[in-house]
Parts: sequence; structure tokens; C-alpha cells
Amino acid sequence: MLKSAFSEADIRTSGDWLSQVIDRLEMGWRVFAKVLSFAMFGIGSLMLSFGVFPACRMFPGTRDQKADRIQRAIHHSFRFFIWFMHFVRVTEKPRFENLGHLNGCAPALVIANHPTLIDVVALISCMPRVDCVVKKDLWNNFFMRGIVRSAGYMPNDGGAGIVEEGVLRIKRGRSILLFPEGTRSPRGGLGPFSRGFAQIAARAGCPMLPVTIRCDPPSLMKGEGLCEVSPRRPQWVFSFDKPMQVHEFFEPTDSPTIAARKLSAAVRRYYEKKLNLGGGD
Repeated sequence: MLKSAFSEADIRTSGDWLSQVIDRLEMGWRVFAKVLSFAMFGIGSLMLSFGVFPACRMFPGTRDQKADRIQRAIHHSFRFFIWFMHFVRVTEKPRFENLGHLNGCAPALVIANHPTLIDVVALISCMPRVDCVVKKDLWNNFFMRGIVRSAGYMPNDGGAGIVEEGVLRIKRGRSILLFPEGTRSPRGGLGPFSRGFAQIAARAGCPMLPVTIRCDPPSLMKGEGLCEVSPRRPQWVFSFDKPMQVHEFFEPTDSPTIAARKLSAAVRRYYEKKLNLGGGD
């Protein structure tokens, strides 16, 4: 009996040791695969900028038509990147819920919270044609400047010109993707909302299509190092909700400033409620 008990204990110890080795190997692989994924992203960005985009411009067409070709090339490239991160076991397969709400609502302002680094990549992977408002820093980024310039994206420099340009593009029938926070969210919450998105929506009178992004466990958050990985593979969930009709949130007699303020506050309450942050009604 004693011998049998020792044997069972030895087996449990061996099993625990083997499990720890497997976990360490898994974590090591995920660190390597994460670095590999982003190295591939950088190289792919340069290939798009110096190979694919010039080819897209060679064919005749208007500036918008050429931008659409380039945006479609970016869309397919980002789809591959999202698939690759799942394939090499960096992430679980992302879930996109209620994608049907994208259909028939253009032109629209697509808005989303911004918890992780790859939010815009994942969203563009399911939107073949969309203009984006992105951080001004990307215009000087060695790997990204070719993409943001060639696709006709708009730099978020905080000036009034971004509102004018956004309204103009909406009136030309184009949809715009932006993040009201302007940068990645603080862990477990929401950052301050700028009113630029609300000014665009209020002045253009276009619907807003809200997307709620969740990542479990949190990963690729602000301040996270490239070689950091979560204890288990993260999964992203992108939930597309019904379009918001902006005129429902302010009075026709409100000034543009008041209308934008009311709209921004309503959108913030919406996300606080969706993310269970305790601030929603």
C-alpha cells in the first residue's frame, strides 16, 4: 500500500512537471510568434507601399477610385494578418458580431472604443472601403506612413481642419472610421472623448455605427511590451450595433457646439453601459 501511494505521488509530480514544461514551451512559442507577427506586419507594410500601391495607381481612374483600390489591398492584407495571428496561436479567432449592420448604412461614421493595438487592423479587415482618422504620428512612422498616405486617411492633428475634411468626405458618400478617445484606452476604462467625431456627425447629419471591442484576457494594451503575453491566448470580440441617428440626441435649435457636446456625452454613456463601467444610465 505504501509503495503504491508513493507511486501515485510520483506520477502526480511527474504530471505536474510535464504540464509546467508544456506551459513554458507554449508561452515561449507565443512570445516568438508575436514578435514574428509584427515583424511580418512591418515588412508587409513596406511591400504594400513600394510594390502594391504603385501598381494600384497605374490603372486609370479618379483619385477616389485609386484610393478605393489601395484601401481594398489594405483590407485583404489586414485580413491575412488577423488570420496569421490566429494561425500561429498568438490569439484565438476573433469574433465579429452583427456585421450585417454595416450593410446599407453608408455613408456613416463608424466609431469604437480602443482597448488594444490591433483594433483598427481588425476593423479594416472587415471593411473593404473606409476612410480612417489616425494619429498624426503615423505620418512619420517608417512602416505605416506609406499606408496612411496612400489610402487617403486623415491625420488627427487636433485642428479644426479634420472636422471640415470629415464632413466633406461624408457628403461625398464615404464612410469614416475613428476612435472617439483618439488613442488606446486606459486599462479597464475609457479615456477622455474628443468632440471632433461628434462635430463631424452633427454637421454631416450622418448615422453613427458604434462598435464595442472587448479583449479577454486584456492584451496589446497601452504600455505593454512586445515580448509580453497574457497567461492564455486572448480573444477579441467586435460587436456592431444598430446605427445611431444623430438628430435624436440634440435639438434642431442647438448650436453646433451644444449639439456636439450632447452627442459626445450620449456616446460616452453608451460605451460606459456596454462595457459595464458604472457610468451608463
